Amino acid sequence: MRGGLSKKELGVIMAPPYRGKSMALVNLGSNAVIAGRNVLHVSVEMAATKIAFRYDAKLTGMTFDEISADPIGFASKLNAFKSLYKGRLVIRDYPARSVSPFDLQAHIRMLARRHGFRVELLIVDYADELKRPKKDNPAYAIGEVFSDLRAVSFQSNIAIWTATQTTRAGYSKARLDVDDVADSWEKVKISDVIVALCQ
Repeated sequence: MRGGLSKKELGVIMAPPYRGKSMALVNLGSNAVIAGRNVLHVSVEMAATKIAFRYDAKLTGMTFDEISADPIGFASKLNAFKSLYKGRLVIRDYPARSVSPFDLQAHIRMLARRHGFRVELLIVDYADELKRPKKDNPAYAIGEVFSDLRAVSFQSNIAIWTATQTTRAGYSKARLDVDDVADSWEKVKISDVIVALCQ
């Protein structure tokens, strides 16, 4: 699709729980690394070690069982990958609701300042679990999170992919559309691209 998400844009993967949103985000991150991009993958849902294991499998072409059974073969494939592709990956996890989009922006700046790592793609798994501002209306609060994420993409000149849940009705639908996004219509208004995982 014309090279994927552009800088200063927010893309969202939408699906019900347990339909592969986290794995879709790992695939997007892996493809960016293969394309030579620097990726920061932040999870507020899953431990960094589990995310890393998924990247290991994707980037080496080995299954989880093969990686566990053959660590020397895995190390060899990973080193071969690093010699072929120049993209870099940083994975960071946080407890749910403990970090805001602007905290992530501070982390991006720290990586550039201290480590020379200039993030080109930020993956957030997932935005619904970021820290929300204290608002009387929960739908407005989650809308603010998405608005702040898009502001971070603009101010940091990066692309951001994240994920969001559907409503309960999304479970039984063969085809999802934007009416199925959970919690707040603000997510739809703010996002540049929404991709639904249908089943």
